[in-house]
Amino acid sequence: MATRTFRPRPERHRSGFSYIEVVLALLLLGVCVVPAVDAVKNAIAAPQIAEDAARALLCVNSHMEKILAEPYQNLLNAAGDIAAASTSYSLAADSDCPARNVYIARYNPDAAPSFVATDTGLLYLTVSSPDPSVTPPGTTFAFTVLLSR
Repeated sequence: MATRTFRPRPERHRSGFSYIEVVLALLLLGVCVVPAVDAVKNAIAAPQIAEDAARALLCVNSHMEKILAEPYQNLLNAAGDIAAASTSYSLAADSDCPARNVYIARYNPDAAPSFVATDTGLLYLTVSSPDPSVTPPGTTFAFTVLLSR
């Protein structure tokens, strides 16, 4: 049996990258850079978004406190349909706060539906800010209480 000697092929001198390697490198870089830039942009905007949301929450909370300080009889007189905002207590948006809608209805847990026109001594009271200008968009803050005489 004859043995063959292995002779390596002469190496070719390569200089630089091929076109496909460059395209793949740019594609990979583009796929990684876009989410990274978006994450940095969101991180920069986060403090302002949190501040706006905290301000809107504080506005709704303080409006609820003002309404709870009202005499019960005034709130009972303003009670109406739970689906319609009270015009006497709701506030439009201003420079500091989003719109605040107030819903007041008489409440009876034994009735079906629970919101009835008869006086049971319980009022269902909700203050919410369904304003689309609140940041982040679509954020709604609401406080709901059952108020008794």
